[in-house]
Amino acid sequence: RANEIVEVVENYIEGNLSNRSTRYALARANALASKNHVQAGRFFMALNFFFRALHLKPALFFDFTLWRGMASGFLRRIYYKLNFLFSVKN
Repeated sequence: RANEIVEVVENYIEGNLSNRSTRYALARANALASKNHVQAGRFFMALNFFFRALHLKPALFFDFTLWRGMASGFLRRIYYKLNFLFSVKN
C-alpha cells in the first residue's frame, strides 16, 4: 500500500520523464511513499524511496515539507508504538 501512489503516478506519466512537472510529481510520490514506509517501520525501504525522490528532483532536499513529512512519519511510528505498549499494560 505504501508504494501505491508511486505506481499510480508512474502509470499516469507512462515513463515520460522529459517534463519537469512529471519528474516533480514522481519525486513527490516517492517522498510520500518514503513517509509511509517510515510510519510502517520499514526504514530501509523508506531510505530507498527517499533517495529515489532526491534523484528525480534534487531540490527536494531543501523542501521543508519533505522533511516535515519524514519527521511526521517517524514520530507517528513512535507514538503508535508507545500507545500500544501502554494500552497492553492497562
